[in-house]
Amino acid sequence: MLNPYSIAGNNLEEAKRALYQKRWDRDSQLHQFNQEKQRARQIVSPNDLIRLNIGGKITVTRRETLLKVPNSLLAKTFDGTHQNYLRPNSDGSYFLDYNPVIFTRLLDQLRMFKPNKTILFSPPLSSTLIKPYNRMLEEFGLPLPKQSPNDIISLNVGGEKIVTLRKTLTSVPNSKLAQLISSTKGTKYDQLGQPFLDYNPKLFQHLLDQLRQGKNLKDKDLNLPLNENQDAFQAMLSDLSKVIKSKKSQKKKSRKQKTTLNPSKTAKKN
Repeated sequence: MLNPYSIAGNNLEEAKRALYQKRWDRDSQLHQFNQEKQRARQIVSPNDLIRLNIGGKITVTRRETLLKVPNSLLAKTFDGTHQNYLRPNSDGSYFLDYNPVIFTRLLDQLRMFKPNKTILFSPPLSSTLIKPYNRMLEEFGLPLPKQSPNDIISLNVGGEKIVTLRKTLTSVPNSKLAQLISSTKGTKYDQLGQPFLDYNPKLFQHLLDQLRQGKNLKDKDLNLPLNENQDAFQAMLSDLSKVIKSKKSQKKKSRKQKTTLNPSKTAKKN
């Protein structure tokens, strides 16, 4: 009669040998993969020309441009190691499903970056392109741009293009004017993606000239236009000065009102 303990011991030994074999196979495959990856890096050159199909638009750039941010998904896709393998089309191009306008902006900035320098991306001038641009950066594993007071902002005011700096428009942080360039909610845009303001462009320019001098939307010493449009200027000023409360502040106010109106809580405190 077979000893059950002996059978169990044999099965355990076989299981151990199988486990060791699996580990050996895995380590061998990993070693082989690393060798192939190293050979691939030696084959590709930073000066290789990469043909890209960006949303239907053909763009050509050097490999080194796409590798400017090490360890990013963009770099891993084109470093020759196939860590994120992208199969080329029949014409040799690589298809990326992005708006060619925002990808071209990214490419232009990558070309300007110098080695060992801090990488700072700047958003597109068009407000409608900022969100898809940031989403593209996130998908590529690239750092998001930081807003700067000196960002150039392009506006469509009554059909006329007006360009100014971000800091000029944010003298009252939570005003309607400031929200126009910091949030897409409730903002209307023209066909070029510029925020549209339905005001007289001459009156808006008159206001802008004073904001550039450091005056505030709520300053009482703002100069009125020297014509019959003073009422229209005042109406525009009143509209742009409206403070838009954030959802967070509205929720806090709502909770405060509920607490005040709750008789049981008031009674406990008394």
